[in-house]
This record gives sequence, structure tokens and C-alpha cells, in this order.
Amino acid sequence: RHASGKIAEGDTILTFGRASAVEKVLLEARERGTFYKVVVVSCWPQNEGQQLVETLAAAGVECSFIAITSLSYMMGSVDKVMLGASALFSNGAVLGRCGTALVAMMAK
Repeated sequence: RHASGKIAEGDTILTFGRASAVEKVLLEARERGTFYKVVVVSCWPQNEGQQLVETLAAAGVECSFIAITSLSYMMGSVDKVMLGASALFSNGAVLGRCGTALVAMMAK
């Protein structure tokens, strides 16, 4: 609930692939009545990003689906970036899917 409260009316949020925690946050914000847009960056080979677009669109969220090569172009029109993690280590390191670090560096 805390994370979904960070999504404001009219925000454009970028995410990479399909992370269950990010998907849950986005759906909770929509259920609260917040209208926002999501830009999903494709993640191959399983095409999970397309699955996320379909799920969010069915919930009434306006979505765009882009290739990772368009990331630098889209980053200027994004308000927030939400990324999933596969693991958090005791030393503070984060393990994510291949490409997550690129998205995070572009967001900086």
C-alpha cells in the first residue's frame, strides 16, 4: 500500500519486463482510482512485458510498450521508474533480470 501511494494522478511510470511486486503496486493504485500511464520496456525472450501491458490494460491503465533501444528517448517523459528485484543481499546489493541495471542507470 505504501508504494502504490507514491503514484500520483497523471504520473507516467516506466517499468522493465514483468515483476509481480511492481504489477501488484500498479494494480493497487488503479483500484484506488488513480489514473496514470505506464511505459513497459520489453524483456526478452519470454516477452513478459507484453503480458504486463495486457494485464494493466484490462484494468483500465493506459499503457505503451517499447523496445529497450527506445529507452533513452522515452526517459525524458517519465515521472517515475519502478523496477523489480529477484533478490536483495545482506550487503545491500540487488539482483535483477538482465537489463535492469541499464534501465536504472538511464533513470538516474
